[in-house]
Amino acid sequence: MLTVDVRRARFEDEVAVQNLCQRNGLEGERSDRAWEWIWGENRLYSNDWPLGWVLESDENIVGFIGNIPRAYSFRGREWIAGVARAFVVDELFRTHSLKLIAKFFQQKEADLLIFSSANSDAEAIYRLARASCIPQQ
Repeated sequence: MLTVDVRRARFEDEVAVQNLCQRNGLEGERSDRAWEWIWGENRLYSNDWPLGWVLESDENIVGFIGNIPRAYSFRGREWIAGVARAFVVDELFRTHSLKLIAKFFQQKEADLLIFSSANSDAEAIYRLARASCIPQQ
């Protein structure tokens, strides 16, 4: 039986996550400094903010969901959103996908959560978590 653990992502996971994305058909980053730009140069990022979460099995990263902090203004208040990025899990481990979604939904750092580019496969998981669709045509 495979052991699968979930933990917070770290900057040093970037290459393993990029390999995970590529072997699952997701477009890779255009820069080898992408995570530094996305999080490290983001004024809203701090060490308290999770970069995201990874699924690990036998010390290999087999799943990931990123968590980018973004500021939104509504009714005179700034709201900090956790924006999902690159939700991907190797096929053999997809029964563990909800572990990543649960971590994303349970975070206390964000005022609201956004999944802005979910494909139809990911949408099914988000609906299980009772996420609402962003109105769009």
